[in-house]
Amino acid sequence: MAGDEGVAIWIADKLKNDGTFSAVDSVGSGFLEIVRKDQFPFTAVAIGVRDVITRVHVAPLFGGNERRPEFVVNVPSKAIWSGTAIEIIHDAPAAFGALGELIRASREDRVSTYRNKEYSFFERAFRQHSAVRDITRLYDRVFQLHRYRGLKDVTVALVDAYDMSAEDIRNARDSYGRFDAAVKMSSYGSITTAANEAAESMGPGPLSLENSWGGSTSRETERVDVTSKRRGRKNECRFRRGELVFVWFGKGEFIECVRYRLAGRVPDA
Repeated sequence: MAGDEGVAIWIADKLKNDGTFSAVDSVGSGFLEIVRKDQFPFTAVAIGVRDVITRVHVAPLFGGNERRPEFVVNVPSKAIWSGTAIEIIHDAPAAFGALGELIRASREDRVSTYRNKEYSFFERAFRQHSAVRDITRLYDRVFQLHRYRGLKDVTVALVDAYDMSAEDIRNARDSYGRFDAAVKMSSYGSITTAANEAAESMGPGPLSLENSWGGSTSRETERVDVTSKRRGRKNECRFRRGELVFVWFGKGEFIECVRYRLAGRVPDA
């Protein structure tokens, strides 16, 4: 199974006036040869899946010996990438995404190592959480967290919304099916009461990850010392056990501790 030649031609036409590239050529079977002005050229392959991209769509793209794509680009951008498709692409190794991400990946020295920063941020946070022993990526924005102590797995969906509403929760449910947690990706904005009520109505054990700023003063706290790479000074954040904690290095000596709190009911058994 080849890529989509029509999509490849469309992408080549879109990128021909982009100053980042010296040349973008559709070379057949959906493949694109992309020459960058200041870095090595690379090969991409275009597909045109409109709903869910599965292993069936991507596995044949890496079966040939003549061309090995470093990036799989899909048009339209709203298609969903399944976890099995992502695994095949990353194992190639290659990267994936829509046209905008292809352009961002082209700024990397090695295009195949490009990863969506937002998805990587949460995937890394889930993996580093003390209650999580392993994770499985079900879709681009859905992760299954396998927990210690015989606790039930928790399925988490990432929701990209400034003020996460009930409609955002329902749209995620329609797109990805059942999940236990709706995680607001942005640290700005809020989670509306209606969103929490919608999550509660969708089945047993719903929860949300709610963001807050600063340290916790609870007795049940642990301390993390962080050293600023810029100034070499130690700072500390206090946080409740079981929370996701991210440390951001700001300008100069300032550090922000971002605390993602588990809110709602968590399935225990």
